[in-house]
Amino acid sequence: SAGACTLVCQGGTTKCGSACVVVANDPKNCGGCGVVCSDWCNNGQCCGDGKKNLAEQCDKNDLGGNDCVSVLGPGWKGSLACSASCKFDTSGCTPSTIYSDVADPGKWSMFDAATVNGGAKGYQGGVFDGRYVYFVPHHNGMPNYFGLVTRYDTQGSFGDKGAWTTFDTTSVNGGAKGFLGGVFDGRYVYLVPHYNGGYNGIVARYDSQAAFQQQGSWATFDVTAVHNEARGFFGGVFDGRYVYLVPCHNGMPNHNGRVARYDTKGAFDQNGSWATFDVNAVKTGARGFHHGGVFDGRYVYFSPYYNPDLGYNGLVTRYDTQGAFGANGSWSFYDVAAVDAGAKGFHGGAAFDGRYVYFVPYYNGGYDGIVARFDTQGAFDQKGSWATFDVTAVNAGARGLMGAGFDGRYLYFVPYHNGMPGYDGIVARFDTQGAFDQKGSWAAFDVSGVNGAARGFIGGVFDGRYFYLVPYHNGMPGYDGIVARFDTKTPPSMPKGYNGSFF
Repeated sequence: SAGACTLVCQGGTTKCGSACVVVANDPKNCGGCGVVCSDWCNNGQCCGDGKKNLAEQCDKNDLGGNDCVSVLGPGWKGSLACSASCKFDTSGCTPSTIYSDVADPGKWSMFDAATVNGGAKGYQGGVFDGRYVYFVPHHNGMPNYFGLVTRYDTQGSFGDKGAWTTFDTTSVNGGAKGFLGGVFDGRYVYLVPHYNGGYNGIVARYDSQAAFQQQGSWATFDVTAVHNEARGFFGGVFDGRYVYLVPCHNGMPNHNGRVARYDTKGAFDQNGSWATFDVNAVKTGARGFHHGGVFDGRYVYFSPYYNPDLGYNGLVTRYDTQGAFGANGSWSFYDVAAVDAGAKGFHGGAAFDGRYVYFVPYYNGGYDGIVARFDTQGAFDQKGSWATFDVTAVNAGARGLMGAGFDGRYLYFVPYHNGMPGYDGIVARFDTQGAFDQKGSWAAFDVSGVNGAARGFIGGVFDGRYFYLVPYHNGMPGYDGIVARFDTKTPPSMPKGYNGSFF
């Protein structure tokens, strides 16, 4: 009751049932005394009546349509229940996913894309659109920078040439070649421009709802029309609306920090749909990023590598997507080398596991294996939010990595060149259910033991079940097309928060 008003609950009980009436003529205002009947239940007064109300996760058998998967994510099964306090009880939920041993050779398979097209080799990065995996063309030595995109249909057999097709983007625009990384926005696949004989800004875009091998399915846009310094990018990020091109080296005269952003709600070929911002103007040394970035649901992170100001460095740059793109205050910076002097020279910030952002080690003055991790629940500029782990403690050859991927539980770090003596195939894997700083949470496997030429990869792609290592240069004798594929788990499922960005 409230004042002179009396709430009469269904069945005359003291708890609200599916209906609640008032001793008055006004069922919404308790006779004009200011108590709204619907608020009585929605403010948590009705737990135990068997009806889920606004303030409750559940009530007895009323789970609001939820189950173990919707509450805990893909890879769970069992019976979700409701506690006496009207909170979800997940004690009856168990993992349904069976994960493979990364060191099991039987879980690895190989396919040489060059058997489909002799020029299908020398890729850097890939994209998955929900069905197809795209391998991003960079340099195949025939004679050099090229635009031959290779696509694999995941509904086909991996070893069947018929499941593989190619398309040359230079047939649409002669300068559309030499890409580094790609992005998928839910419909379109974007290939990120880097170098086509000169640092350039020609983005190629494919409409995944149209025929792959038709020129009309493709379009290009030169971002230098928006700003002359917007060229020489290294990977991309998608935040649900905007596509970000990560600045690396634009030849004007060298490493740069001019991020380009495309609004996917605008026309692709209109300057007004694009914007650029030079983060180096906010923080000296915030330039020369390598191998993309990562989005955590709010922030976009850019992975530091090398620039003339700082050399090989650990200056992570972060953009708050809730702020204005062109406002200095939307950008923040943290030098992870303050946590570990060797935490610098990364090649990829391509991994987010739902809480932590991981930066992939490549070269810090020597090929290294120092992974840096940021806890997104902590303050960005506090040392306590950061941690590092040197994967060479697990395998001395697990260094010089390029790119990473996440399968819902495990993180895979892609092998490229470890200097021991060169191009290698040693994949490093971290179990996110284990302690980051414990060797037991990590494993390594040399895929060149399955195929001697399977080495020198740049970037990876996950399709819900399989993780693909993107072939670039294996030194045997050079650019190659040997895709390595690992069967990660059954049944298939994409991680929560998947946003279509890969390097």
